[in-house]
Amino acid sequence: TDSPTLLIFNDILTTCPDNASGVADLCNLNPDGRVGGDVSIESGTTLTHPLGIVYDPARDITYVANTGGNNIVIYSIEGDVAPIKENTGNETRLDVPSGFFYDLVLDRLYVSNAGLLGSASSRPFIVYDQVSTQNFANTAPSWELAASSNFETPMGIYIDKTRDLMLLLNGVSDNRHGLYVYDLTEPFRTPDPPFSPRDISFPLTEAVGPTGLTLLPPIHQSKSFSGLSAGSSSAMTVDEARGLVYVANKSNNSVVVYDYNSPPPPGSPGGELPLLRTITGLNKPSGLFIDSSGDILYVSNNGEEAGATGDYTDNTVFVFEGASTKGDGEVFCPSTPCPPDRIISTVGLTDGAQNKLKAPISPYVDVIADRLYLVNSASDQNAVFSFNNVSTLGDSSGQCIDGSVVCSDTLPAKVIIGAQTNLNFSKPGALFIGAVVLSRNSNNETLYVASSCSNPSASPVCSQGGLHVFGTVGQLKPSRVWSGGGGSFTTAEAVAIDSVNNVLYVANQSTNTLSVFSNADTIDVTTDSTTGKRNLSNIQLNRPAGLFVDAARNRLYVSNSEAFICTVGTCNAILVFDNASTFTDGTMPAKTLTDTAFNQPQGIVLDPASQRLYVANTGGDSVLIYNQVDTLNGSVTATAALTGFSEPSDLALDPARDILYVLDQSAKNVLVFDNASTLIGGESATRTISGDDGSGNNAWVKPSSIYLDADNDLLYLADPGANSVSIFTNASTASGQNNAPKKTFLGDKTGLQSPSALTVGTPTP
Repeated sequence: TDSPTLLIFNDILTTCPDNASGVADLCNLNPDGRVGGDVSIESGTTLTHPLGIVYDPARDITYVANTGGNNIVIYSIEGDVAPIKENTGNETRLDVPSGFFYDLVLDRLYVSNAGLLGSASSRPFIVYDQVSTQNFANTAPSWELAASSNFETPMGIYIDKTRDLMLLLNGVSDNRHGLYVYDLTEPFRTPDPPFSPRDISFPLTEAVGPTGLTLLPPIHQSKSFSGLSAGSSSAMTVDEARGLVYVANKSNNSVVVYDYNSPPPPGSPGGELPLLRTITGLNKPSGLFIDSSGDILYVSNNGEEAGATGDYTDNTVFVFEGASTKGDGEVFCPSTPCPPDRIISTVGLTDGAQNKLKAPISPYVDVIADRLYLVNSASDQNAVFSFNNVSTLGDSSGQCIDGSVVCSDTLPAKVIIGAQTNLNFSKPGALFIGAVVLSRNSNNETLYVASSCSNPSASPVCSQGGLHVFGTVGQLKPSRVWSGGGGSFTTAEAVAIDSVNNVLYVANQSTNTLSVFSNADTIDVTTDSTTGKRNLSNIQLNRPAGLFVDAARNRLYVSNSEAFICTVGTCNAILVFDNASTFTDGTMPAKTLTDTAFNQPQGIVLDPASQRLYVANTGGDSVLIYNQVDTLNGSVTATAALTGFSEPSDLALDPARDILYVLDQSAKNVLVFDNASTLIGGESATRTISGDDGSGNNAWVKPSSIYLDADNDLLYLADPGANSVSIFTNASTASGQNNAPKKTFLGDKTGLQSPSALTVGTPTP
């Protein structure tokens, strides 16, 4: 209660393995991540007696029902959110970082330093091994890369493990500019004292590189500059699958495409890669990203650069589909310039300057989540934007593409902006330089952002450049707090998310109301705005205790658990609302199910395929079952009734295996019913999962909720009385008194304090 915290345990089946007998020991583990905890922020944003949690995996947003504050606390990478980690100071060797390459397999981050501020201690390229575990506090890189030909303005780095090649882009303003390719099978050198020069292999597959050393590569295999201008090579992106590299050239507003499948041997006459084609008609292209699986090229146009055309292409993202075939005058793009297929624009947005693209650079696409991240580098912005569903996003109309009409606008899904972010991409002498890349290491979404910041709020002061790490774990301030949107939540008892229609439902028990939020992942309620929220107070609720969403049918089920005072709404009832994502205040339920057997119904679960409804009838010590519930209305009689319980409070259903789990709270056990779809009433449980040791001692004190991960056959049980969470492996066959194969999180390290509700996030985006 002193410091409520949301704890995250990753890869639990690995960290808490079964022993030789197939039964896991008690696992007293440190959590992999924490949200909240002992952090001082303004009133109303700390966790106070949190009783519920739900996770939206599609948008990576966590909602916590914060009962003590009568609000919902939201954790997401957006808003004026401080980095969870930050690397600043002289020891970092950062000097206006301009590009990233992230090796997911090795958890290694390569950083290119543009060197525009002339730090004497910096190298063109620095490397962090095991970057996700780095604590970062004025931390030196794990090792460094020098470069042949005296790189002065490196703008990008790429490691191709398929071909054992390294690609470096030099944006210097003289004849050294161009794209360099190196053979990673050739020996590198360690030129710096106190070490004697010696050959060393490039750590292409090793998790830990040559710690503390600087590597000098062999002579470059090729140097390409055809189609490029000195001082104008601003970005590159690599399609490793096809062996193509795209380079942005700002001075002539183009992107050139090279084929690097067969680089010429070192010393060959000319020594350039084949130039395949050129895409023109851009407007100060300052960032590139290629989605090689979809063959989609994203180009950011920086309309704030000197010499920008000042037209509809300013501050936009051009999207080229079938990118490997695109180029001026090519078969699939015969016109010159070759137009984009879509344009992502925010020119006409009227809901806040902070949502408009301004000097966009460094696009990065999370292909798994179909999400675009990019840096907004204008001096009055200094932000990171993200857009969802980017593979189809943008205006594709011919009038938009040719500029005859204003392109339709696209609102960003999330914006990281504000003083706490410590971001600055517009430092004098280092304008419009930055980078962003995403890691999904250990199923955690972590965003790495590089800036040239000169921010006194950073510690140490960010003078030459900073590496800022944003994520949804750690001692961090919530990105948003929902206190009701023009009125606080009142005993928020149940929360449900419809991810199909992007709607959040909150049942307020003490006021018998339902709060419905449309566009739940983007609504801004930081100022208690009522935009996107509907307060439904006249829909016959009476002490609502349970919610279930049938997303495919856009249907909401609500259990009214009040058994005695029936003047507000129907007592002891299940309410069914059709078109739930859009219904308004005063809308009566499409159906109201009552049964003389109902007595404080709470947990409800539905098999959507068969329309078979199960109700935990807590006060009646029973579980009631209704077939073809979509055809029922009014006074109903249960198809089947399971009895013999002692205050059943929660249910879980495995439709594929046809198994029903019932948490019998007062009896402190879980009763398991096989062949759930054919139960006709009166059946005894197939088996019992219990905390009893057989001698009258029960490890469970007051189990409150269960959750079933049917895909992995895992049953989770939260027991606030015992400060424990148990996970039963092979749930579909588990049985016995305290000897079912399980893993229990219990002990001083876990930080568990009265865990009363739980859910499990999937490893999908």
